Amino acid sequence: MLKKNKFQNKWRFWIDRGGTFTDIIGYDLLGNLRTFKVPSGNDYYSISPVFEMIRQVIGLKPSELLTCKNIEEIRLGTTLGTNALLERKGSKTAFLVTKGFEDVLCISHQTRSSLFSLSIKDRPLLYDTCYGVNERMDSNGSIITSLDSNTINKELEQIASNGIKSIAISFMNSYKNPSHEIAAKEIALNYSFDHISTSHEVSRLIGFVDRCSTTVIDAYLTPTVHKYVKKLKEFTGDIPLKIMQSNGGLVQASQLRGKNSILSGPAGGVVGSIETSRQSGREKIVCFDMGGTSTDVAHCLGKIEYRSKTEIEGIAIVAPMVDIHTVAAGGGSVVNFDGVQLKVGPNSAGSEPGPACYKRGGPLTITDCNLLLGFLNPKYFPKYFGKDNNQSLDQEIVIKEFEKLITNSNSREPLNMNIYQAAEGFIKIANEKMADAIKKISIDKGHDVRSYSLSCYGGAAGQHCCDVADLLGVKEILINNNASVLSALGIGLANIKKVLEESIEVIFSINTIEQITKKFNLLEEKLKKEMKSEIPNKKNLSVKKLLNLKYLGTSEPILVEFSSCNEMRKEFQKKFQKQFGFTESSKEIVISSILIEVTYRSEKLGSLSQSKTSNNLISQDKNFQKVFENGTWKQ
Repeated sequence: MLKKNKFQNKWRFWIDRGGTFTDIIGYDLLGNLRTFKVPSGNDYYSISPVFEMIRQVIGLKPSELLTCKNIEEIRLGTTLGTNALLERKGSKTAFLVTKGFEDVLCISHQTRSSLFSLSIKDRPLLYDTCYGVNERMDSNGSIITSLDSNTINKELEQIASNGIKSIAISFMNSYKNPSHEIAAKEIALNYSFDHISTSHEVSRLIGFVDRCSTTVIDAYLTPTVHKYVKKLKEFTGDIPLKIMQSNGGLVQASQLRGKNSILSGPAGGVVGSIETSRQSGREKIVCFDMGGTSTDVAHCLGKIEYRSKTEIEGIAIVAPMVDIHTVAAGGGSVVNFDGVQLKVGPNSAGSEPGPACYKRGGPLTITDCNLLLGFLNPKYFPKYFGKDNNQSLDQEIVIKEFEKLITNSNSREPLNMNIYQAAEGFIKIANEKMADAIKKISIDKGHDVRSYSLSCYGGAAGQHCCDVADLLGVKEILINNNASVLSALGIGLANIKKVLEESIEVIFSINTIEQITKKFNLLEEKLKKEMKSEIPNKKNLSVKKLLNLKYLGTSEPILVEFSSCNEMRKEFQKKFQKQFGFTESSKEIVISSILIEVTYRSEKLGSLSQSKTSNNLISQDKNFQKVFENGTWKQ
């Protein structure tokens, strides 16, 4: 008689590594969902605390290895790409560009952010060295000058001898004809470079400057991303590992590219916010994600909204990303008085040393303001603070630091307010910053947010959502029971996805729509082939096709869904009227680019988004808390 197999429970883990805290969600085959937070630390390669927590959850000893026997899958969102870019910790990169354009990224678009500044700084460059390559294509993709292979070989030998391990190749008009870039890459493959990025693979959009910038960023970040994945694999072993991309979709860890890692964590929050809001019957939402380091906001109408171009610290990235706006106002944002005005951010205390109340010598922050004003109760926090990580939050230190702030300022006269009024002033500044960020992604684009719901998540959003909603005139706030870890939940609810955008630049008409249909079919087949190894069932594939339309002679495209010619024209004019307040019916419409999204839906949503947490963070305390609001104490 055969023995019955003992049930083997398996876990899935979804991880969002933020600038201050790392959020972890564990979900098992029985439907149990558990949530945790661990400090991220200052070193973004420091990931061992995350896997120590995972071992505790599944009951393994510290010395035991994690395997696919007890963990079905791990999904991760990370700020690694953004951090490496901001801190200049990417790979040493060489830039190969069409001869005569070696200064293309130095000159860029010739825009000056501070027109009257007397102290002009050079544009930030990510590459170490640049070489002009003798080749040229015209705007139709026809060869003007053939590629000089001998010269490229000599240049690559010199690059390799200088210890450079990453190459960015971007030639003029390669989005029309990539044959020269393909040939140059084949030559470069004969050398021991860690990574080679070519502009036609990175971006198929018109715009040489931005395509060059994106290619250099991809070459600069991808080796760093792969190094991080390799380190993750030391912990995960044979467990399938997927990473969140900036477009709101998952990819196998080994296939993640630097250009797609910039908004990895925040994109998970938008996915989680959309899916959980949909469960409560809300589709018109403003996503409000306030964490420890920054606040991310997004506008959604039941689906992800994309943007084609993102700029970080003056560096352009051209790739389809979730349309998220970030502002430097989080729980860890440093507050100070410079003798003239109260200031919030942009610096953050992080998790080390953290806010002053952590008792690790950190500066005053927004978190300290909330603690002082009564919006945070220390008894609901674990004893994880102090130098030995065994003490509670300390309000006395905060009071002392605020007293120093208002008396030891650089002004001739002390600040004419008490410590509580000063803390409330900092809170109001942070709230205005966040409300302004929401206006940029909603009101500035013609959306009336008064009819929307404010979907709040992130560790600090609950302390500020009411004030931000009041500033915007929003009447309804949505807070999910997993709001503090919603980005991690969104990573768990996300699907494997590939998004591709390609320049077209043709007049919008019935004839061109037929050409576009053929182009979409080719791109669809291309993406499906690329996803073949990742998808066990083709039936779960869904395809979305979009067009970027604009009036002839303008530069601001509007995204519409691919349908009949008349329907797309009506949708474009409606959206243009809403955003700009007028239409130009006499002008011809141009198809700027096409965008295709292929998604593999691997998990049914319902049970996951409605799961109950099994942690002990839900408070049953019915006691009232005194808070300082609008200049007075209230209970």
